[in-house]
Amino acid sequence: NVWATWCEPCSHEIPELIALHERHAGEGLRVIGVSVDRAESAAVTKFAARHKIPYEVWHDPQDNASAAFGIHTLPATFLYDRSGRLAWHGHVPHQGSPDLDAQLKLALADREGEKPPSGDAARALRAGEKR
Repeated sequence: NVWATWCEPCSHEIPELIALHERHAGEGLRVIGVSVDRAESAAVTKFAARHKIPYEVWHDPQDNASAAFGIHTLPATFLYDRSGRLAWHGHVPHQGSPDLDAQLKLALADREGEKPPSGDAARALRAGEKR
C-alpha cells in the first residue's frame, strides 16, 4: 500500500488494511505500507504509532514507488500472489471489496513459489527506508 500522512483517503484506508493484516497474516499475507512523505522518517513513525499500524511501514521520501508502479493518485494498493504476480490493484474500500476478497483468496491459496514481488518496482520499494 502506497500512502502519505497528508492524504485523507489514505488515513481512511488504514483501518481496512489493519483488518486485512489481522485476518490474513496467519495465512501468509504480508501488508507493507510505503509512505511517500517527504517529511523526516520520525514523522512517519509517529503517524504509524498514532494509528496503531501493526504491519511494516517503509519510508520512501524520494517517492520512487510512484514512478515504479505508475501511481498517479494516493492511496494505491497492490496485491501480489506468492509467485510475485500482480493479482489486484486499486483502493481498498471501506467494508471490503468482493473483487479484492476473491483475488486475496486465490493469492493466498497459491502456495507455490512464495517469493516477493520482483523487478524494478520491488527494487524501488526496497530502496526506501523501513521504520
